Amino acid sequence: MQENSKMELIDPTSCSSSRDQRAINRNIKRGHDSPSVIATGITTCPTKRKRETFDELWQRRIKREVELWLAEASDEERGCHDLPNRVVLPYQEKPFGQFFMRDDGELALFAAGAAPSVPDSVVSLALFDGDVMLFACSGVALPEEPRAAARNLTRFLTSARLVREFIDKRNKDDKLRVEVRLPDNRATDGFLGLYDDHIAIVTSFDNLIIIDPIDLDHQSPGQPSTSTLTGQMIAFGRAFNSGKLMVQELTPVISIVSDDLDQPREVLFPDFTEAAFGGPLTDANGNFLGVIHHHVHDMEKTSFLPLTFLRLRLKHFGILTQDDRDTTEDAGTSSGGTKNKKRGYSLPPGVSSIVPSGFMRKINMLKSLGYPMPPPLMLEANGQLRNTFEDDFGEVCAWEGYEYSLMWRSTGNYVWQELPKKVFRNLSRRAVSVVSFTGDKIFFACTGLLISWHTGAGTGTGTCRGKRTRPRQVILTSASLVRTRDDEDEIDKNLRIEVFLPPNQRTDGTLELYHSNYNIAIISVEKRFISARPENIFSRSAHKLPKEVVAVGREAAEGLLLASMGKVIDMPRWMSTELHCQDLKMSTCKIKKVGIGGPLITSHDGRFVGMNFYDDTHRTPFLPRSKIVDVLKGIDLPSERGLNCPVNMMDTTTTIEKNRWPVPEAYWYHPLFDDDLDPFRPYVGRVLQ
Repeated sequence: MQENSKMELIDPTSCSSSRDQRAINRNIKRGHDSPSVIATGITTCPTKRKRETFDELWQRRIKREVELWLAEASDEERGCHDLPNRVVLPYQEKPFGQFFMRDDGELALFAAGAAPSVPDSVVSLALFDGDVMLFACSGVALPEEPRAAARNLTRFLTSARLVREFIDKRNKDDKLRVEVRLPDNRATDGFLGLYDDHIAIVTSFDNLIIIDPIDLDHQSPGQPSTSTLTGQMIAFGRAFNSGKLMVQELTPVISIVSDDLDQPREVLFPDFTEAAFGGPLTDANGNFLGVIHHHVHDMEKTSFLPLTFLRLRLKHFGILTQDDRDTTEDAGTSSGGTKNKKRGYSLPPGVSSIVPSGFMRKINMLKSLGYPMPPPLMLEANGQLRNTFEDDFGEVCAWEGYEYSLMWRSTGNYVWQELPKKVFRNLSRRAVSVVSFTGDKIFFACTGLLISWHTGAGTGTGTCRGKRTRPRQVILTSASLVRTRDDEDEIDKNLRIEVFLPPNQRTDGTLELYHSNYNIAIISVEKRFISARPENIFSRSAHKLPKEVVAVGREAAEGLLLASMGKVIDMPRWMSTELHCQDLKMSTCKIKKVGIGGPLITSHDGRFVGMNFYDDTHRTPFLPRSKIVDVLKGIDLPSERGLNCPVNMMDTTTTIEKNRWPVPEAYWYHPLFDDDLDPFRPYVGRVLQ
């Protein structure tokens, strides 16, 4: 009786607990219908698990951050695996000539013949590893060029010996740095940039008004470089530790005349110490003649670089303009180099740019991704690499279990919560990431749409020889995925294609069909995707273009969904685009390169409207669904006909004007180096350093 009584007391509590648990399970299940969960493409009943406390969540996040930090440190070490271990040997400066400070004694020397502006242009440049000096030489301040002066940049010219020491003494710690000792004995940071076999450029991000730049214009550019330099001369340098000016009067020992730019030596002097390298040389009247170069070991002499040679090299570097007739496209950039109309940056022939300390891993990563190398000073100034395949657009959405907040990655208005749940679920199961590789290097990355392909596509029958066939899954995307960069009319048949449907379905793809004039590609997949919902674009229902649309993309690295909302608009006549296809329409959705090939859908029911393209504007061109179906209808997949090579759907027998489908190239940008401050210039935003 007592046991039964206990049971009677316990059972009601047990039933109440069971009802509460069922209510909790229902709430959890409702939570799994949120967009962040639906994006997985698979809906499953959640397993019961203990709710984590805030401290537990924080500890898990910290653990993940530490793992990422250790992985980055390991990658950094792998990026420097060819460098030696750190062995620091302190450097001892060796002075030359006489020491002078900015006092009456120095002024007396100036009055004896040296121009006062020359000593005030001389600086000392020292290479450090941590706090240990490794090398020191001299340099001269270059004249202020309007673009550099407006950005508070001061540039110094020195001997390429500084770069050779930087490269030779670089180690796995990769913490080398350059300091500049100024005429007032202050020190500031300097950054190595462009260099060649003879000279190097060091830049300071300070506008140093106390510096008097060297005069490069006193000698006419037309004066023959073969003039023999004779008579009394004065060599200048500056000691780093003391900041004192070093001066030595001398007479040339050997005069050598040469017009060969690769052999710039003209005059040889008695041997100097390394502190003189990069320092100026003047005549008795204070006119700047050139800079001291390096040792000539076989003769135990020191050579110098004459002014005519320096002017030619600085023009070649892009630091000095050729003349007033130069166009903006050929002019140099704020820190040297050349630029072109397409935002591109290229180093002049025979000129190199130093890889800054601490950026070896990033440079190796950029090389592996096939991106352009940064111009000088871009990495030090935290410049941006734009138009990459990793750029997000619109609102970013992840899947269940994604550990990080995406608020900082989303731009624009909320999109996913505005879409019906069914539309979101379908999109998450048919929008895929498509990447092509050349070897292990990414060639192109974009978005694709998983569609159903029937034999006799476009007929609506879905039959083959009288038997109903199971629709085959293929990917509709842009042919830019496989176009060669040298000739966009050709495709690269050696590319490897990978298709990704998050969270964990990856498979190899094969190019089946492409249309070079409409930039369409059909990719077959090696295996079917599980729980996928391919789009049937061949349905006979015809609809006019809607007003409210959503552009969808799939990020390549993690497969995050991207979406931007906009409206379909008429393309104004004044609007220019590099995509010349007359069948293109326009929407106000804003996408990036990764959105190329992605679907444009209606916002209310998710109906497929067209395929998006990208032209680096605030609008998105798209190819309408009707035109895509016209191109694809009635065509069988080559693999179903026993063919193992892709087929061009374009009729090559007709002579028609071909459409062009250029894709904006990646480029480096920082507002500090933006030379396009004038809004009336034709090529806005092309400056890269």
